[in-house]
Amino acid sequence: MEEKLNIIFQRLIGINFKAGVNRFDVVRWDSLNHVKLIIEVEKIFKVKFTIPEAVSILATDDLLKILSEKCHEH
Repeated sequence: MEEKLNIIFQRLIGINFKAGVNRFDVVRWDSLNHVKLIIEVEKIFKVKFTIPEAVSILATDDLLKILSEKCHEH
């Protein structure tokens, strides 16, 4: 899972995916790229985020937690 996330983050935001990264500390992780990131993660992992879930993702840890929960639902 983290390997795929790393590819997505490198391509869209230009950083390696790692724990503890806050989106407000990364210039390229702006609102537009956040939406692109959510769409790409949904497509690659075949999941859907609710709007409250998508806006609650403020860091890589949040994304990993929500994504892990969704992947275990399948």
